[in-house]
Amino acid sequence: MTPPVDRAGTPNPLYVSTNVLEEENDVSYSRSALQQSATLTSNDSAIMQREREITDIAQGILELADIFKELQTMVIDQGENVMYRLCLRHVWLTL
Repeated sequence: MTPPVDRAGTPNPLYVSTNVLEEENDVSYSRSALQQSATLTSNDSAIMQREREITDIAQGILELADIFKELQTMVIDQGENVMYRLCLRHVWLTL
């Protein structure tokens, strides 16, 4: 008859090292995930900042376009006024 196997003995070293490796991998993965999350958060805030800046630039361009339209109107009005005065002057000189 064979003696009973003692199952309460020391743990299998291969099993322990595998568990330690798995835990180290889990910790490494968690750190990597946190770093990636921080990087993404940083990138997200940089992207949002750029979007705000682009929106501000676009708004500035629209305001500049309005200024040029007003300037165009002023130049046309002024040109018509000059032409009117020249015509009056010509008529007055020919009288």
